[in-house]
Amino acid sequence: MPKMIMTTARILMGLIFLIMGINGFVAIIPMPEKAEEAQVFFQALERTGYFWPFEKLCEILFGAMLLLNRWVVLAVEGLAPIIANIMLFHIFLDWPGMPLALVVFVCEVILISGFWKAHIGRHFRQLQLQ
Repeated sequence: MPKMIMTTARILMGLIFLIMGINGFVAIIPMPEKAEEAQVFFQALERTGYFWPFEKLCEILFGAMLLLNRWVVLAVEGLAPIIANIMLFHIFLDWPGMPLALVVFVCEVILISGFWKAHIGRHFRQLQLQ
């Protein structure tokens, strides 16, 4: 994977997650209205009392890691389940939000493919050897 594409994906994804993570605590970007099913889902997560603060802290931490170019593989691996949930949420509950979700998904795929041989692939090789 060319370095320029990897760097662009890393910075773009870092900015998106850092800004959206901060937005979870301080509403700097107004969020659009969601469908009724999506609102019910959000309300259920808010009622837990812990989910949104934990997820937004993870988004800020991983976004900062990507922007600072430190522990990037850890950030990419840590964001994978969050991105999977974002994609599923937009597929099933909030189709209008899909464009930004696709941008994040494509950036994640680019970063995973770029780091596959050097970092992530070794986990699978170790499993095969055991």
